[in-house]
Amino acid sequence: MTKHPISPAHPAERPPRTYVTGPVTRCARYLTIAAAVAVVVVGIVGYVSMPDTIPTHYGVNGEPDQWGPRGSFIALLILAALVSAGMVIASYFPGSVNVPRVIPVEKAQAYYRRVEQLLIAVAAVTVILYAAIVFSAVYGVNVLLPLIGVVTALLATATVGTIGLVRALR
Repeated sequence: MTKHPISPAHPAERPPRTYVTGPVTRCARYLTIAAAVAVVVVGIVGYVSMPDTIPTHYGVNGEPDQWGPRGSFIALLILAALVSAGMVIASYFPGSVNVPRVIPVEKAQAYYRRVEQLLIAVAAVTVILYAAIVFSAVYGVNVLLPLIGVVTALLATATVGTIGLVRALR
């Protein structure tokens, strides 16, 4: 059995990222950032026309079952911006993602590329999820079916991305 050099499990001790991000991933990153900004802008613009009390939770039928002050909507916008920005920023540092095992040095760049792609894909789907929630809150539209689709896409993206990560380490 051949011994392969391995990078330590601790992110600070891993090899640096040396690959160049591909054009599709770069474009997806910029579109995700633009979409996140648009969601926040739509939310801020729509906030002024919202009633003082807004739905804060929806039942399985898509109808509101809890209500709260419209200020809670600002918390949602802040959360949307922070989560989206956090994933996009993390995508620039794929070697820092916590992995419960060591990464073979010769596979590190392929693994990092997959981590970057997964983070951008999850960020993009998450922005779509926030867009549906913001659209629902601002315009009062029942978005149950689109939300089911977005959550399904989020689960599929995470599953496919995780499979890609496992394959990158084989």
